[in-house]
Amino acid sequence: MKNKRSILILLMVVVAMLSIVPALTVSAQDSLIENLCLVTDVGKINDGTFNQFAYEGGKKAADEFGLNYKYIETVATTDYAKNIDTCVSEGFKAIITVGFLIADATDAAAKANPDVYFMGVDQNVADPAPKNWTTNRALSQIRPGRFDYVWLIDPGPFNQQLVAGMTPVWRGPGSILYRLQP
Repeated sequence: MKNKRSILILLMVVVAMLSIVPALTVSAQDSLIENLCLVTDVGKINDGTFNQFAYEGGKKAADEFGLNYKYIETVATTDYAKNIDTCVSEGFKAIITVGFLIADATDAAAKANPDVYFMGVDQNVADPAPKNWTTNRALSQIRPGRFDYVWLIDPGPFNQQLVAGMTPVWRGPGSILYRLQP
């Protein structure tokens, strides 16, 4: 049972990453986003947690969209802001951060860098979130035919018209998985 649950969680995280990242990298074809940087929670990219799942999803998206991809494995929680800043300083326009403990550092970086897209895995930010960290913005960039599913995890209030034409296929506490129509 635990293995089935782990596989389900892995699939859901991969679906989430592949749903969010391609939505934000649609602009990559217009040369707006050419790179993607991942900052893990304390841990490694092969630790069997959200770190690994986010790494794999980000890598797949980078490969599929021809993006430059870098990851930083966080050693200590005191390194969160520094690691995010490294991504920003190196010119990355899309940054994924992993874990609820890094949410505050991600929120601060998003507010300080409005031209960078930030994606948080297993995190939530205070309301109001920065404009470059909103469910509405991510949903508005989804293009039909680009991918099959969108998984919203604790999205907070958002414009319901942005999910018109999507079919809810799974609901859980604070999250919903939508299937996009081809």
